[in-house]
Amino acid sequence: MKQSVFYKIVFVSILCAIGLGTFFYSFFVIQEVHQLPMMVVVQKEVMGLNTDTDALRFGSLRSGGGSNRFVEISSEKPSWVTVQLKGDLAQWVWVSNESFFLDKGEVDKVRFKLDVPGSAESGNYTGTAVFIFKEPWIKRLETFK
Repeated sequence: MKQSVFYKIVFVSILCAIGLGTFFYSFFVIQEVHQLPMMVVVQKEVMGLNTDTDALRFGSLRSGGGSNRFVEISSEKPSWVTVQLKGDLAQWVWVSNESFFLDKGEVDKVRFKLDVPGSAESGNYTGTAVFIFKEPWIKRLETFK
């Protein structure tokens, strides 16, 4: 009986340690967070492009249409970069690299591919691409690149 209690205590302790470690890593080593608005106008017959660089503007597209935008990312110090998508467009956008390592001064290009579903109603759709720069605990491993 005492042995099973001991194993339960060890198991719960390990889970707590993993949970606290994950919490600490997720919330306390963030260097920077940048948000980039995303938007598209879905229209029945009109198509248009928007080449502004202040946001991920996919232009005007028809239902079933698609568009690509690229973002160049750099960092002044070594960083793990995570890309998260939020809002209406999150389910329609594919990101080429959602998590990657950047050395100091290195530039990486991330592709955002929008595929508007054929069932999408006409209207304005928005979202946000969130870039989270974290301090690296583990140096770059070639298997992650």
